[in-house]
Amino acid sequence: MLPIHTIEGIPVIAGTDEVIEQQVQPGRPTRLRLINTDSTPHRISISGAPFTVTAVDGSDLNGPTEVADRVLRLPAGGRYDVLVLVDAGVPVSVAVEGAPNTGVLLTAAAAASAPRPLFLDAPDLDLLSYGEPSAVPGMTDTPPDREAELVLDREFRFLGGIPTFAQTINGNVHPLVPPITVSEGQLLRLTVVNRGGDTHPMHPHGHRVLVESRDGIPVTGSPLWLDTFDVQPGEVWQVLLRADNPGIWMAHCHNLEHATAGMVVHLNYDGIRTPFTLGGGPTENRPE
Repeated sequence: MLPIHTIEGIPVIAGTDEVIEQQVQPGRPTRLRLINTDSTPHRISISGAPFTVTAVDGSDLNGPTEVADRVLRLPAGGRYDVLVLVDAGVPVSVAVEGAPNTGVLLTAAAAASAPRPLFLDAPDLDLLSYGEPSAVPGMTDTPPDREAELVLDREFRFLGGIPTFAQTINGNVHPLVPPITVSEGQLLRLTVVNRGGDTHPMHPHGHRVLVESRDGIPVTGSPLWLDTFDVQPGEVWQVLLRADNPGIWMAHCHNLEHATAGMVVHLNYDGIRTPFTLGGGPTENRPE
């Protein structure tokens, strides 16, 4: 397990800013779980052998294949499971862009002097066309019960009574963003449009989404279930969400600075109420 985080500007992997050397059995698959615990994306290169992405955000991919010369772009909160085979004479390097002093080196035998992991830039692996397609009963074979659109932007607004350039949803900031209301069992199609210049990893609590398309281009690879989908500047994502977990759920940008700056909406179920208010008094709920 390799969590990646930045502490006071220094990227660390699995709690260290040094190189992790790990001896593994040659010819036997080694599973790496890459976890981005930061609020911004990380790009990771794996060199020295082909690799296979077997799962994303805890959901297995259908028919994944070996790839090489591709970089893995992990959104904030993203998790990739990767399998790699290490040959006896060739180490496998796992490196993070912008972190030249740390990384992971997998070797099949102890080495007196091993090379330092080096980030090798390449095109990002596009998960929307990776793997083999398959039907998803109850999701892709039925029309949605309702649709909603979230337009993400950065606009001048009052936030907590202070004028600022806020991170907005449909022109509003939390708690003024109207909630998305669903009934239990409904299928929601959510269209997310990024009109700003920032990347927004959108994360609905309590649910995962099935990606339909990006910029109008349908998914052609494995069904892609995500709990955080990374909407880059100018992109339009369309995802499906099954309302199968009744409650009042926060949905927000997983860049927590953006969430604090207003980019929060709620997914509300019919018939679910809360005693908490923002108006002060004993039931006031003000998480920030």
